[in-house]
Amino acid sequence: MLPRSLYGELGGPGWGLSANWDTRFKTASPWGYRVGLSWAGQWDNTAGIHTHTMYYGLTTGVNNLIGKRKSKLELGVGKQFCERYSSIYKKANCQTDDVTMA
Repeated sequence: MLPRSLYGELGGPGWGLSANWDTRFKTASPWGYRVGLSWAGQWDNTAGIHTHTMYYGLTTGVNNLIGKRKSKLELGVGKQFCERYSSIYKKANCQTDDVTMA
């Protein structure tokens, strides 16, 4: 059975909140990979204009465990794919403009 791990992070490669899956390619292999989904939000209120921006991401990576002891050094490289959505609220007349950016 492959060693697997499901965990959450605050910060880290997925910025805000993320849920990640980490496993090895083969049972005794030092090589593994991780895949995660992340979310972060940003709120701003400047000159009566409220801006709400949401970031959604997919984190991927490959890693290697180095060492022969029980505790090992993990080195890896990864890529974050991101989507950004913004909403602008004008306080004077409660008008909403939705903006989607990639």
